[in-house]
Amino acid sequence: MKLEKKIIFFFKKNFKAKNFLNHKPLIDISDLKQLKKCINSTFVSTVGIEIEKFCLELKKIIKSKYIIPFNSGTSALHLALLGNEINNNHEVLLPSINFVAAANAVLYSNATPHFIDVCKNNLTIDFDNLEKYLNKFKFKKKNLYNPKTKKFIKAIIVLHTFGYVADLTKARKICKKFNLILIEDAAEALGSYFNKIHVGNFGKCGILSFNGNKVITTGAGGALITNNKKLYSKILNLSKVSKTSQKYIFDYDRVGYNYRMPNLNASLGISQLKKLKKILQLKKRLHDKYANFFHTQYRIKLLQERINTKSNHWLNTIIIDFKKINKRSQFNFLDNLNKKGIQIRPLWKPMHRLNYLKKYPRMKMINTEYLEYRVYNLPSGPEILNYEK
Repeated sequence: MKLEKKIIFFFKKNFKAKNFLNHKPLIDISDLKQLKKCINSTFVSTVGIEIEKFCLELKKIIKSKYIIPFNSGTSALHLALLGNEINNNHEVLLPSINFVAAANAVLYSNATPHFIDVCKNNLTIDFDNLEKYLNKFKFKKKNLYNPKTKKFIKAIIVLHTFGYVADLTKARKICKKFNLILIEDAAEALGSYFNKIHVGNFGKCGILSFNGNKVITTGAGGALITNNKKLYSKILNLSKVSKTSQKYIFDYDRVGYNYRMPNLNASLGISQLKKLKKILQLKKRLHDKYANFFHTQYRIKLLQERINTKSNHWLNTIIIDFKKINKRSQFNFLDNLNKKGIQIRPLWKPMHRLNYLKKYPRMKMINTEYLEYRVYNLPSGPEILNYEK
């Protein structure tokens, strides 16, 4: 039986609905009431008490000392880099398998993206091969130096891919050995943990996303989390257009960014966070259904949690190990399922193969290029379980 037929069989057997989005947000009457309350207050822009309330509720979950709300995860990542003094003298390591916004944020900072490979079995950074690769570079002024670009390799962005947690023990070890700044891209990982600590707390800072397709949504939005007070103060000021705190005077001390989350978006986030526990439980149940089904399927692997980690199961993901697979067979596979109302999503095109990013440095992408046409995100929204048979 073809793989698409097996997936169609799974959905027909388990659910009554005919259409399944890749990740639909769980929005109900409580969200509408919260938004109405905010609208009635007239404080719908970047000033209002809902922003502070949202940060306090988020802090209870994340357990970090400081949280800054942003209008997107991309904005948060951009200022994470600027706050850490990343500039045109630097390269930033990041996996080629990621949403393109990560590379764009590096370029916004006038730095150079330096693409690295991932593990074949879990899509997070292959730290063992990365260590071997970085050993080829020499130190200059106590920092790793790339003689080809004449830039210092200064930081690494560690992605928790689709909510599945990277090996943060190895990440920290590499950062210590090569004097790298660790920034966690936890855009997809609200509710994911490493050794019972929420991701985003292991590096100098981390970022989250609350886009419409994430575990919870603020419509559009993100956050930066850190336990470093000095970094927090610096990035907070940058996100507020670098305005000085003088009464009645509009004065600014450097280039700043209008990146703050609006009160209206934070208001939706408050009611969404109240449902987070329920959402994560539903997503775990859906993941278990997939796991029971794909466990018996030949040469198809469902992405699973690694030891000492807990995933939010943002996007249930399969890796298919068929020998003959290419761009054309991928398109046919996606087309057949989407026509049946099952919204399957392919892996991002690796960033090192995008035309405007091809010129930047990279290590050998053996696993990344193997995975490009073999990874697919299954429908994973919590509302799917409303249609169980």
